[in-house]
Amino acid sequence: MPNETPTKLPRTFALKSQLETAVYYEDTDFSGSVYHAQYLKFFERAREELLTQDLLLKFISEFSLQFVVREVKIKYLKAAKFADKLIIESKVLVSPSPTMIFFQNAYLKPTAQNQDMILLTEAEIMVVAINKEFKPRRLNPEVLALLLGRT
Repeated sequence: MPNETPTKLPRTFALKSQLETAVYYEDTDFSGSVYHAQYLKFFERAREELLTQDLLLKFISEFSLQFVVREVKIKYLKAAKFADKLIIESKVLVSPSPTMIFFQNAYLKPTAQNQDMILLTEAEIMVVAINKEFKPRRLNPEVLALLLGRT
C-alpha cells in the first residue's frame, strides 16, 4: 500500500518554500528599520504561500479544519531596511498530532554588491489544528497526505 499514509507517522518535514517580498515604508519604524512585529506578518504570508490558498480552503471546507498560532519563538539577528528585498524561507514539521511547527527564516536577498543571503530573523512557530468548536484536532491520514504531497 504505497499510497497510504501510516497512522504512526513520526514528525516529518513536509512542504518547503521561499517567498520573495520587499520592505515598504509602512513596514518600518522611525529609524527606517523593519518594525519587529512586521516579521510576523512576513512569516504569516509565507505560511499561507507554503500551504497555498487552495489547500487552506480545502482544509476548511472539506475537513472543517483551521489552524491557529499557539507559540512563537523568534530571534532578531539583523535589521532589514526600507526598500530591501527579502527572502522568507519556510518549512513545516508535521505529524498526526494537532500541532505543526513552522521553521521560518528571513534573509536579505543577495544583490550585485553582496552575493550572500544574510540571515536577519529566525522563527519557530507552532500552529494547532482546530475544529469548528475551537477544539484541537489530530490530523487524519488524508490531511497528512495532502501536507506531505502524496495526493
